[in-house]
Amino acid sequence: AFLLGMAIAFTISFGVIAKLSDIRFLDGMAMPGEVLDYVGTLTSKQKMIHSVVTGSLDVLYPLTYGALLAGVVLRYMDNPHPAWLLPAVLVIPVDLVEGVIQIMILNGGVHLVGWKFWLTTVKFVLFFMALAIVVFAMGGSFVTRFAESRKS
Repeated sequence: AFLLGMAIAFTISFGVIAKLSDIRFLDGMAMPGEVLDYVGTLTSKQKMIHSVVTGSLDVLYPLTYGALLAGVVLRYMDNPHPAWLLPAVLVIPVDLVEGVIQIMILNGGVHLVGWKFWLTTVKFVLFFMALAIVVFAMGGSFVTRFAESRKS
């Protein structure tokens, strides 16, 4: 419950900060042209805010949601094979490296935009794989519990 609460709080925080600062976070953008075009529209203050948020909240966020996704799998799957946890675990360092690259891009390292494309793509693939595993684990647990309750 704690990790879920934290993930929700971080998600809301990103939205509030984006609205107050009139920025979109680069985390949802992968295409190099879109990233470069958008970064070119940001003021120095917006780049600074984006960098600070990426270096703080967006460090805690993947740690939180990665642990949450892995924890749900551990909770709802009986003795899961470690492979079921890999997407939830691997998304954390990928998201963290993506954040470092984003900060570098925001501060002039536009030549790294290709790396951002791949990291963002891999991040989303891993995240949605982990989410699918969570749905599978919870669904399987629900079916098992329902079947057991029908027997008694």
